[in-house]
Amino acid sequence: MCHKTFTVTKDTVLYRLQTSAEMVSRIITRLAHGCRLQAIVVTCGIREGTVVRWDAHAGIEGRAAQTHVSEPQRDLGQLPADQIRLKSGGDLVWMASACMIRTHGWLTGEVSAHRERPWVRHLVMRVRRWAARRPRVSGADG
Repeated sequence: MCHKTFTVTKDTVLYRLQTSAEMVSRIITRLAHGCRLQAIVVTCGIREGTVVRWDAHAGIEGRAAQTHVSEPQRDLGQLPADQIRLKSGGDLVWMASACMIRTHGWLTGEVSAHRERPWVRHLVMRVRRWAARRPRVSGADG
């Protein structure tokens, strides 16, 4: 109807592959369960670079799916965030965290070796991804 071609595998690890979907699935499953790359290359007869590329592409898809499933947008209500300096193995690190007042549950946290803006911005952006689209009021203390 639109005079364009399309494929179901577009933007997936299976797009434009000459290898069967079953073989790719088996190899990615073995990698996910800790099978060594060299063992897969030897037993399956596929080049190392190809397996690495499939693994990287499957990881990107997995992270996107996990984000979609585990980070649904919701009404968060009041959401205080705080930061604290911690000692970990003799090193000092900073942890920023946010929790929901309504449920008294921790929502997310970020750890960094340095107390810098990108670290806090990452926390704020993650919270914004989860927050339902509505007007917000933000404030800082100190």
